[in-house]
Amino acid sequence: MGIVFRQSVKTTIVTFTGAALGALIVVASTYVLSKQGYGLTRNLTVEGSLMNFVVLLGSSSLAYTFTQRYGSHDPRKKVLITICTFIPLATTILLTIPYVLFRETIVGLYQPADREFVNTYYLWLPLLVLFWSFMSFLDLYLISQFKVAVSAFMREVLLRLCNIVILVLYYYKVISFHDFVIGTVLTYAIPPLVMLLIARRTDNFGLSTNWKAFSREEYKEMVHYAWYHLLFGISQNVMGYVDSLMLAPLAKEGMGSVGVYSVAIYITTLMVIPYRAITSATYPILNKAYIENEEHTLKDLFHRSGINILIVAMAMFLLIGCNLQSAVTVLANGYEDVSALVLILMIGRMVDMASGLNNELISISRLYKFNFYVSILLVVLAIIFNRVFIPRYGFYGAAWSSTLSLVIFNIAKMIFLWKKMRLLPFTNKTWRVLVAGAMAAVAGYYLPHINHIGDTGYTHVFIDITLRSAIIILVYSFLLLLLKPSADLNKYIDNIKTNKRLF
Repeated sequence: MGIVFRQSVKTTIVTFTGAALGALIVVASTYVLSKQGYGLTRNLTVEGSLMNFVVLLGSSSLAYTFTQRYGSHDPRKKVLITICTFIPLATTILLTIPYVLFRETIVGLYQPADREFVNTYYLWLPLLVLFWSFMSFLDLYLISQFKVAVSAFMREVLLRLCNIVILVLYYYKVISFHDFVIGTVLTYAIPPLVMLLIARRTDNFGLSTNWKAFSREEYKEMVHYAWYHLLFGISQNVMGYVDSLMLAPLAKEGMGSVGVYSVAIYITTLMVIPYRAITSATYPILNKAYIENEEHTLKDLFHRSGINILIVAMAMFLLIGCNLQSAVTVLANGYEDVSALVLILMIGRMVDMASGLNNELISISRLYKFNFYVSILLVVLAIIFNRVFIPRYGFYGAAWSSTLSLVIFNIAKMIFLWKKMRLLPFTNKTWRVLVAGAMAAVAGYYLPHINHIGDTGYTHVFIDITLRSAIIILVYSFLLLLLKPSADLNKYIDNIKTNKRLF
């Protein structure tokens, strides 16, 4: 678990750097772009993120899981990489045909004030989807090769640096809004190109058309695996994005509501950064343990990662929740509802993270079909929730729909995994994390807010956030070290003291 913890720390640092850049983009966008313009760009990227799972046809899951089965000189690895490269290209071309044919119908789904915007940039979506699909494939491939932090840097930092450049050019009127939207799409081509250069240096990476390298049974297994993971990926991402996608057509404010909701979504995603780092670092080892039938290692990883994930989930919930009042004040006028939206969305994310590696363990096991079945059921529920709540409550209806869906989804997975494997993400030390979190919450919440000091703009906001965060971290860290819920955390602290370095 030591390598997992170190990889998680590296990836978390990289991802938080990207998150800081992302926060800069979000805040600047609320001032530089209109709510409608910001909503348009966010809606375009949400659609691209969702469709990339469709065009991949589950091939990224093959790259993520199956490449570890093949050694340095096994010809099957290159054939698999060829398959994973060809599929998104072919699928994007095929799906673009009906997308073009039904253009008028799809554009007509949006509010009248937004249709011209949507129609103007309609044909840029397939190109964005293609770039994103290659980035997703190469991202998961690099993670499978234990290059988690490198992959995270390309995805989180490099991409956002490119976004900042485009936004700055638009702010200084070097480019028009039209060029800004197109430039935003084209920036998604840069990370996969760099990832490809890095992937070429990994062991046995390349292309091959030696289709006979796989047996008929192996092809059948891959198709079966990819098919269910395709359906699961689509359903899970539909569940994650359906609220944003349904807002523009159903909410009275149209694209403007998407702009506000997107800011809340971004702030909420900050909460899951350490969680994603831990899962990315743990997955290859968890998968290897399952392949080699090391049941003890598998269960040990599951329980230890579960408590570590809960620790970071609680920390992020406290830091974001206690600082919301101050953080939202830096946004432009019209974004006041973001604070309440974030609190609603974080409830669902907290339940999701507290469930540990349920999803990952089910995914690599012979029980992986369950993920698909339960996801389909919950997508249907999410669509129903949104269809009922959004017209009545706008983005608040979308937020509650998302949270309800996540809660139901994760409770179902926990019950299933307990019945099939007798595994729960909770241990007899879980209560210690909850106690530490509760005490830190009291300290952070009741600390008086720093009022505006002189004519220093938002200086008081950053001072308030810094001091409040420091108090929360100090109280939480002290209690964690005192209560000792995680052996990995204590070992990590001891290593820092001994080696005088973070990793």
